[in-house]
Amino acid sequence: WPTVQALACVWNNFGNLCRIEGRYDDAEKAYQRSLEVGGENAIVYNNKALLVYLQGNPESAMEQLNKAAALDPYLECATSNRLKLELVMEHRMETRRGARR
Repeated sequence: WPTVQALACVWNNFGNLCRIEGRYDDAEKAYQRSLEVGGENAIVYNNKALLVYLQGNPESAMEQLNKAAALDPYLECATSNRLKLELVMEHRMETRRGARR
């Protein structure tokens, strides 16, 4: 039988596949199942951030990336995604400010 961590990895990978295919509800369920089976995991939170960003919720994406960073501050993909998201959010704010003038 697979270990708990292997099973959690399978659920995470299934979530990635669903996200790539645009099956966002299935992806969310798979990521949640991965966390339930294997406990908190920085990689899963990073992947959930990608999902919720694609669903149009950058603030929630940042929350997920902050969880990832708290668990593993050296996880390069999460660090990179946080920096990119900060730039995107900053650009959106500047664009909104410019549109109001």
